[in-house]
Amino acid sequence: MSGDMFHMGWFIGRGYGLPTWNRTWTGNATPREWVQGDYFVEWAQALERACFDIMMFADTAYVPDTFGGSAKTYLNQGHMTPMHDPASLVPVLGYTTKRIGLVATLSTTFYHPYALARLAGTLDSMTGGRFGWNIVTTSSRQAAGCFGVELPEHDERYDIADEFVELAEKLWASWEPDSVAIDEASGIYAEHSKISSVDYEGRHFRSTGPLNVQPSPQGRPVYVQAGGSPRGIRFAAEHAEAVVCMAKGAENMKAFRDSVREHAMAVGRDPDTVKVLYLIDPVVGETQHEVDARVAIRDASRAGGLDGTLTMAGYSAVGGLDLANIDLDAPLADYEPEEGHRAVFEQMMAVGSTLREVLPTLDMAGTDLAGTPDQLAGQMSELIQEVGGDGFLIGGWDATRRRIAEIADGLAPALRRRGLMRDGYSHHTLREHLLEY
Repeated sequence: MSGDMFHMGWFIGRGYGLPTWNRTWTGNATPREWVQGDYFVEWAQALERACFDIMMFADTAYVPDTFGGSAKTYLNQGHMTPMHDPASLVPVLGYTTKRIGLVATLSTTFYHPYALARLAGTLDSMTGGRFGWNIVTTSSRQAAGCFGVELPEHDERYDIADEFVELAEKLWASWEPDSVAIDEASGIYAEHSKISSVDYEGRHFRSTGPLNVQPSPQGRPVYVQAGGSPRGIRFAAEHAEAVVCMAKGAENMKAFRDSVREHAMAVGRDPDTVKVLYLIDPVVGETQHEVDARVAIRDASRAGGLDGTLTMAGYSAVGGLDLANIDLDAPLADYEPEEGHRAVFEQMMAVGSTLREVLPTLDMAGTDLAGTPDQLAGQMSELIQEVGGDGFLIGGWDATRRRIAEIADGLAPALRRRGLMRDGYSHHTLREHLLEY
């Protein structure tokens, strides 16, 4: 593999939720049939045909009501709700694909480590070793209310997550790798002497174990993490195998990656095993004229109209800050949220000091790129050479079949022509593919 190659994935911010609907190119059937999963099967198969490494699903376990102090925008527009459990979609996608990695978001705030270890082990076996766990420490007090619990403070949530991962790993290790004998002559399926209790008692969790799920192909799922706060970066550096970077601009992207790698080395990890993937939302066009026209449409939609409203509603929900009730010209620092993902607020502050300055760049992807497929391939290559890093995740709210084709059948071939992404799968598990280069 060439040292210039990078990994490609798609981060689906809508999760197992309503895709883009009621727009040109969304089709009449999509808003009525997405719940059955066929839409996502087509999506996964398109990405696998394009040799993507990862298909990753966000998740939101509540109905947001941050924007304007009401759930109206979210429910009326089908924005961030309804959203079904992504873990339930993984076996369907695993059965209908063969190599692409499938990553689902599961929260350390609301699961118990035993329940999650059992679920994740099952999903990794069902997908033949292609499951990844996006580790999140849920930041929403609304979600906490749905589960009937109090939400711990920001840094405390990561302390809980550290212990959560520690116990989950002990549970996955409670069956030795060769514990399943399947010895027909002796009639022994699993060797009991190679399966042990964990008898774990920590500050936050207890479990006797052992797990009642046999070892999966990867032993444990691939860890993915997207925290951007200092505590989140420290957690990612200690545990994650792939890290989502939402930073905007080359300088901030490089600073994020350098921080992750420095923290990884400080805890004795090889930083090259921690893959930093930059979130991008590229505008693709067949000609420069088409690219320019679509960039103009994108910029206009950000400045106002339904798209701008939905973007602000999304940022309000994940950031815990009601953007509908902020003075456009007041210092953003005056509105620092008490809850929400701190990385979202810090991302906004890195762009501008007021909401008026930030709005033109506001979307759920980290970095804007635009061009024909070949131009985009060149821009992505130059960006990686400038900031370092290991690859990209396609983001943004647009998820029409046309958009999927632009990336899978337009951008991906252009990247392969330049030798920048894989043209086939050499291994079977997600971890092997991430560590391949």
